[in-house]
Amino acid sequence: MSEALLEIFMPIVEPLIEADIKTRVEAGIATQMLLVKETVAKEALKEGILEGKKEGKKEGILEGKKEGIQGTVDVLRDLGHEDIEIRQIIQKKYGLTDEELAEYI
Repeated sequence: MSEALLEIFMPIVEPLIEADIKTRVEAGIATQMLLVKETVAKEALKEGILEGKKEGKKEGILEGKKEGIQGTVDVLRDLGHEDIEIRQIIQKKYGLTDEELAEYI
């Protein structure tokens, strides 16, 4: 193309090209941002699930321990042991404080 034609058409075409580039860049950025948001959301969900499992396991272990202690107290009572003796046995076996023991005896 000759220099004269370029001088005529460039002022017309250049803004169109720049607008097209800008639109394509913005669309690309928007797409990437959406992908990042989705990835972050998935990771947050995974972390939430893992944390929930961890908490659930911890609570289950604690509940199991409580049930075991209460079962031991019940068996010792069934065998005729006095509360003072049961307190000593449970405290020695499970290392509970007096306050914790109060939940069971």
